[in-house]
Amino acid sequence: MKKNVMKKNVMAILLFAAMSITFSSLSSCSKESQVLPEKAKLTKVCDKRSALEDFSIALSKAVYSHQELRAFLKAEALKRFDNDDDVFYPLVKDKSVGNLGTLRELLIRELGSDEMMSQIEQELRTLTIYVADATWFDPDGFCLDAWDTENPCVAITYIEDDGLCRKLYGNGFSLGEIEDGTIPGGPVLIVKESERIIASSSTKADETGFSFLSDVFDASKNDPETKGRYTVEYLNEPQGDSSPIMSASALNSINPDIIQAYNLFKNNSYACHNDYVFYGMTSNSTTGRLRTDVRNKLYRFKVHPQTYLRIFDDKVGNEAKYVNSWAFDDNYKGYGMMPSKEKVYNKLWADGLLEIKVAMHAGGGNEMDAYFSVKARDLFTVKDNVVRKKQWKATLIHWVIEWKYDYTKARGEESLNSKWYYPNYDVFLPSWDLRALSSYEVQVSEIDSGAVTREDMTITTKHASQFSEKISFEYTSPGDTTGKSTLKNELGWSSSDEVTKNHTVSVTWTNGDDYLGRITISYADKIIKGVQGSEYELYTYSSGDFTFNMLPFRY
Repeated sequence: MKKNVMKKNVMAILLFAAMSITFSSLSSCSKESQVLPEKAKLTKVCDKRSALEDFSIALSKAVYSHQELRAFLKAEALKRFDNDDDVFYPLVKDKSVGNLGTLRELLIRELGSDEMMSQIEQELRTLTIYVADATWFDPDGFCLDAWDTENPCVAITYIEDDGLCRKLYGNGFSLGEIEDGTIPGGPVLIVKESERIIASSSTKADETGFSFLSDVFDASKNDPETKGRYTVEYLNEPQGDSSPIMSASALNSINPDIIQAYNLFKNNSYACHNDYVFYGMTSNSTTGRLRTDVRNKLYRFKVHPQTYLRIFDDKVGNEAKYVNSWAFDDNYKGYGMMPSKEKVYNKLWADGLLEIKVAMHAGGGNEMDAYFSVKARDLFTVKDNVVRKKQWKATLIHWVIEWKYDYTKARGEESLNSKWYYPNYDVFLPSWDLRALSSYEVQVSEIDSGAVTREDMTITTKHASQFSEKISFEYTSPGDTTGKSTLKNELGWSSSDEVTKNHTVSVTWTNGDDYLGRITISYADKIIKGVQGSEYELYTYSSGDFTFNMLPFRY
């Protein structure tokens, strides 16, 4: 411990010496490089990039100079107000930083004028400071919880238009650019715009209002871990598992009817698993009433490793070779070349949590959007011998950040394994009331910052035909003509039993979103595909990019 403290003190002294006015001691401290630090120059704020750069330079000087500010930023980030390691500048700018004045006043002193600060605020309405996390690559790496704010060695960078971090600053000096295929292993603050918060349309900075894209990002609305949740013990599912196999004990803890339905109908190619699960039907009892104690739930999902390349392939300006989303064809026509592994891993480190949106379209106003904040490490594991940790020596950066991580293997499946992610809140999907619904669509996208657009799209649903003899209804209780219960009068379900209906729905997206697929869910889909001893292979829904399991939970 004493060695670590001494080492940090030595680093702080070296940094101060390297960034002193004379620069005289830098060359004597480094045999690897004779490059002298260059004072970063503020530029006129004319767009988002110049605003990000000027703010980063000012922040680097203030953070290095004031331990109170480092402690302030850590304390604010630990609140995780948006369920990520972020400090939302508009929320904290007028808070006092010890005896130094407010955060805004402190930065104005580094910028030199209130006017420049106002211009930055106008360009960056959702300005955010993210505390980088290297623990996905290295369990002992830098992260918010382990940030030692006594150490002034902190680097600042910002996310550019294409989603990459390049320039690094320390104490108001330019430290150079991050090498391709390299991720800084020390304390780094990343300046960016929020992907979770939307600014109002007001054009005046002092009148701007803010709202979360979804309540799932609002930490003030987080449910207690044990409140109102259906808890399941996930048995025999090793960490990092991506298999569709699930143990009998785990399935029975959700709903024992799942296995029973498989056993009843495994030799019946026409009967549906949902006939038993939702209507209690068997081969000997072919009439059933819709159960009200069973609800479909999105149980788990995973993202294909190769999909990460497209998620992080953010073309900008003239490089944009495709438009957003809903216009993509099945072959994703319009995509350019896949991004390099250097770009992928830079963004893995810089982006923090991914925001995944699952939109359920059942028609008739029955629409639902579910949002998930997921860290890369919760979706993927890095394969062995992919990441190499070593000292950073060749540039000035090593005066601030001692360690770096290099990637030795290619992108996608060669370096990443996908794994199941289990949502920490309930996402219920429609019940199988066949009079109302026998098929519906789910669309999945990854949310990024950008201009918000709303457009109409056509979705398709199906429901029981009025001529189908398989479906009828009865009143819930004698004499009550308001409540109806759906009855199913025969096993099985086919296209002849249903009618198709097209709906026009309004969807919201940004020009930075990444489309992950469109999936159809139908009543006739199986729940279990097969059995392997005491384990069962679940039926999986997949667009190729996004795969999930839906299970009927009993309540």
